[in-house]
Amino acid sequence: MSKMSKIDDPITFASWEAQEVIRRVLHLEKQKIHQDKPRVTADIVLIVKEVVPEAGVEPREGVV
Repeated sequence: MSKMSKIDDPITFASWEAQEVIRRVLHLEKQKIHQDKPRVTADIVLIVKEVVPEAGVEPREGVV
């Protein structure tokens, strides 16, 4: 098993919801990579809520 296979396989075989969350979070990270203090936690929670609304995920106090 190659190193890339170890990385790609869990994503390739994940549910469509998980794949969509991963795709959108990577896109978000790419957009914010050059910021001094990128705040992505709330954005990630929003992505999860949009893709899997029944998850009921809420950001924890003080987590940014």
